[in-house]
Order: sequence, then structure tokens, then C-alpha cells
Amino acid sequence: MSSTSNNKKVLYQLWTNGKGSFAVGKIGSQLFEYSNSQYACDKILDSKMLYDDSITEELVKDWIQELKQEDILDKDGNLIYVEF
Repeated sequence: MSSTSNNKKVLYQLWTNGKGSFAVGKIGSQLFEYSNSQYACDKILDSKMLYDDSITEELVKDWIQELKQEDILDKDGNLIYVEF
């Protein structure tokens, strides 16, 4: 049987600069940018437990669409409001 370490769920965080640019990363690791921007992504939008190494650009786009439907992001991907 193969190692179960590949199936371990880890906490990923989705970050934004509030101007339609996003990054995603594991806690304590470098963020992976999913759009080009001169502004740093410094606001945590959401966190999800996902399987390690399962993050794809398509998954991040789906995640962003979910946040648009929840009125956290507007249609352009800009931050509307996040309650802390």
C-alpha cells in the first residue's frame, strides 16, 4: 500500500489585494500568485482544508466564484466586505 501522506488534508488560504488579484498558499509557506499584480496580496479572504498538492488554478477560480456568489467579492473580483 502506498504512503497515506499524499492524502493528508492541509489548510490552504486564499489571499487578495482587494483589487482583483489573488494568491493561495499553505500556512507558513510561500504564496502562489494566480494573477499578475504590482500590489502584494495581504488580505486573507478564506481558508479551506484541501488535500496536499491538490491546488490548481481551476480550483482557485472555482473558489473565487464561490466567494462572488456569497457577495464577498464583486463581479470583477474586487473585495466587497470581509467580517473579521
